[in-house]
Amino acid sequence: FKVLRVYFSAFQQILYVPLYLLPSVLFWSSGLLKEELLFTGISLYLYSYLNPQLTRWQSLLLTVAGILILAYTKLQVAALAILFVVAFLSFKKNEALRLRLPVLLVVLATAFILYGNSICRVLLEKRNEFTELAINENAGSYFDSKIIEPTLSNLVVLLPEALVNAILRPFVWDGGKVFQKVFAVENFFFLLLIIFPLRYFKLPQGEKLLLCLCFLFFALFNYLVIGITIPVMGAIVHYRVIAEPFLLLAVLLSVDLERLNGAVKKINSTF
Repeated sequence: FKVLRVYFSAFQQILYVPLYLLPSVLFWSSGLLKEELLFTGISLYLYSYLNPQLTRWQSLLLTVAGILILAYTKLQVAALAILFVVAFLSFKKNEALRLRLPVLLVVLATAFILYGNSICRVLLEKRNEFTELAINENAGSYFDSKIIEPTLSNLVVLLPEALVNAILRPFVWDGGKVFQKVFAVENFFFLLLIIFPLRYFKLPQGEKLLLCLCFLFFALFNYLVIGITIPVMGAIVHYRVIAEPFLLLAVLLSVDLERLNGAVKKINSTF
């Protein structure tokens, strides 16, 4: 909150929603699970780079602490955090975004071509392990029992379904136990929370645009990995809480906060 409120000066109170009030995030980060460590590591890491008042040594200490926490908890989140901060600092230093973005995309595409098969094998083998475990344990919320051959073509075919499963499901009309229905209702309102501010869309500029893109791609990448590797709805609603706040933050960074503030006040006045 301390480091992001600068970007939300027109409506700082809206930051309470993605940071403190999302039910799934509150629920899954309130126990002895990895989410508390993940959010702590990400917060320290962002604070070290986005707070200009820190000395070089303070920034270095927080950076190392944040990365160590993330690497210990989930290595892919640490790698993604490093990648996006490097991109953020690179674009921030040289504002020629249109020139540097294609270069970054070419580098990422080249890396995927070189290591795509290895990445694909790791992701789909992880999915197959989840599938076998769900079948053996008779998990009540698994929705896919197919064992997928770990090939690049199978991974590409799986991508749209993976995004739908990770972001949109469980649907309210899906079957399942009461616990799953509760999360279905919660996700429905979360999606409404994403859609409502987009009525006041305003293309962010400069550093705010870079931060918006970083948060958006961070969220989408995590959604993709979760959707690809996990065919169990009960596990998806747990693991995706690392992506939800950043998706909402990306949306809020791309709207006219003054108009959104006025709309919220108008809604409050009606009640």
